[in-house]
Amino acid sequence: MVVQVCFACVDNEEFRLAQMCGLHIVVHADELEELINYYQDRGYFEELIALLEAALGEIVAVAVIVLVLVLIVVVAVIIVGAAVSENRVTDVVRQLHISRLHRRSEGLT
Repeated sequence: MVVQVCFACVDNEEFRLAQMCGLHIVVHADELEELINYYQDRGYFEELIALLEAALGEIVAVAVIVLVLVLIVVVAVIIVGAAVSENRVTDVVRQLHISRLHRRSEGLT
């Protein structure tokens, strides 16, 4: 549905609206080639480049957000980890190791 709306916008030279639709299309590899061909076949090379640049900006923004969230989780783990006693960490590691050994021994029988 978004593809048809985008193409209708391109046909009517409503490139701002076409770009808004196109940003939802470029994330789908199977539809991206069709989108590129549609713009190229009609000679809208500058508009296609503008759409792809806008999409790249969106992808970078999402990557930055994901990176920030990962850093927040890492810092939280470090803070919580610092609050946990060394003995508790050792106990957890032992339990994990024993659990893995137990699963391996069950697989051998």
